[in-house]
Amino acid sequence: MIVGSFADKLAAAAAALGIPAVTAPGPIQVIYNRYKKHLHMRVIESPLPETVHLLPDNFLYWIKLEYPNLSMPGEWIQAKPSVVIPMLENGTFNETGFRIDERRANALFNLPDLLSRPNCIHGNLRNQEERGLGGIKGEHVYVAYHGRHTRTVAFTRLDPDIKKVIVVSSFNVSKEWVTQCAEMPAKYTRPECSCTCK
Repeated sequence: MIVGSFADKLAAAAAALGIPAVTAPGPIQVIYNRYKKHLHMRVIESPLPETVHLLPDNFLYWIKLEYPNLSMPGEWIQAKPSVVIPMLENGTFNETGFRIDERRANALFNLPDLLSRPNCIHGNLRNQEERGLGGIKGEHVYVAYHGRHTRTVAFTRLDPDIKKVIVVSSFNVSKEWVTQCAEMPAKYTRPECSCTCK
């Protein structure tokens, strides 16, 4: 007699018949599969104007996939696309020990709307680390408003190696946070709204 959940019973029955067990994909694999379906290799025209490319090599930076630095406890290391992307592609990535930034993962699938219809676009003050704000690479910061105090931002830059504009990072923040990185005046403001990043 088989005791346990339905999944356990199904796995036991499959094993008895010699059928390999199928495991559900982990959260990181699910996000990657969704990226492949909806965003992979998309090219988005922004009103700046700027042509932005959504490339798989940038996926790990968008979700900030990291693993522990075993030689320096408490520190984390950015995962390398050349190692992880092939495993995500064939569904063999072992997520154990890895972490992602959920704010970035949650903002990922709004990128097409944010890039094509932002409320405003600014120069990125955080591109210069000497300002003491903490560096975020990118020439431009795209801003979408969500109510009075919440914003979604995306940072873009021209990748010198591939000669294409890419998204460096995107996440949800407060209006006050945006004021620290948005150069004024805005380079673009959507006609039907006013820029409130002051």
